[in-house]
Amino acid sequence: MDQKINLDFLSNLKLKEVRQIGIIINDIESSLKHYKSIFNIKSWYRTYQPEVEIYYKGNPVNIDYDVYLGYSGQLQFELIKVNSGDPNIYDNLVLNRKDGIHHLAFFVSDYDKKLQGFLDSGVEVLQYGISKASGGATTRFAYFDTIDNCGVITEIIETKLYGISVGISEILLQLGRLTGDASKYSI
Repeated sequence: MDQKINLDFLSNLKLKEVRQIGIIINDIESSLKHYKSIFNIKSWYRTYQPEVEIYYKGNPVNIDYDVYLGYSGQLQFELIKVNSGDPNIYDNLVLNRKDGIHHLAFFVSDYDKKLQGFLDSGVEVLQYGISKASGGATTRFAYFDTIDNCGVITEIIETKLYGISVGISEILLQLGRLTGDASKYSI
């Protein structure tokens, strides 16, 4: 039996509620319709990342992927469609399933402290990166290997706009439509 990491540290990190469910998809149109119906999502937004750096297992990778965000109340659903690229954290689901829940994410305002808390607890960082939007927002993210303990990958996300932590709300995506960082996707 594999030794499991003690996840009691999660309560010490003072992570707030889960704010995002990440789902890997293979077909954009059918997935957007399907999840819209199931979760009562009113609008989908396609995001654009003009400047992104991603590291998988510590090595820089190039990934061509599409991201669609929608909301059911305050809970964000992220649909990820991988088109091509280097090996990455999404490959396992893409290669082994049609669609599936990939991760649960927490929005944080103290990324470095939370990252260090995971590392100090012996939790492996699988993939991390930074994305800079045309409108000035910078998002840092890290995925952690909590599969054996939680059944799913855990992610932390920090988005700052001109140095102020803002999360990723639907209002921010609507602003992103003005700067070209997002578009409303009609189905």
